[in-house]
Amino acid sequence: ALSPQGGRFRRGTLLHRLLQRLPDVPVPERSAFAVAWLAREAADLDDAVRAGWAAEAVAALALPDAALLFAPGSRAEAPVVGMVETPSGRVAISGQIDRLTIAADAVLFADIKTNRPPPARVEDVPRIYRRQLALYRALLVNLYPDRPVRGFLLWTDGPRLMEVPAALLDAALIPA
Repeated sequence: ALSPQGGRFRRGTLLHRLLQRLPDVPVPERSAFAVAWLAREAADLDDAVRAGWAAEAVAALALPDAALLFAPGSRAEAPVVGMVETPSGRVAISGQIDRLTIAADAVLFADIKTNRPPPARVEDVPRIYRRQLALYRALLVNLYPDRPVRGFLLWTDGPRLMEVPAALLDAALIPA
């Protein structure tokens, strides 16, 4: 049996992987696809648990505000590498952005979080998450200086898309 901690990480990993695949599936088929995919990837889990996770992923994709993040041409697990200047010096970044949309009028990116329950207010988002988004935003601003760069957290529990304002992100780069 999985420890509760291991179970939590497994849920997060499976939801991330499912949210990479679902945008390519036609909307009417997403629920069936999610259930079938989880049945293959997590056959040892209870049907009701898998059904709940499938519903969570499908609901997150169905959020109207999240449509641009999952639109055709958006990218999952977009690798980012570079250096950014912060108030405490240069920081090397090497990571993966869960969702990235580069549009003509804006760059949108999101980190998918599976915490339960998620914070109700953006001010209560753990600093480590705000700093991660801030570093990604700083790197993207360097790459796309001609358009706004907006960072989001997509909480699968709810689900809820939370934009983290630029001012909060900038503040997260200042040493605590």
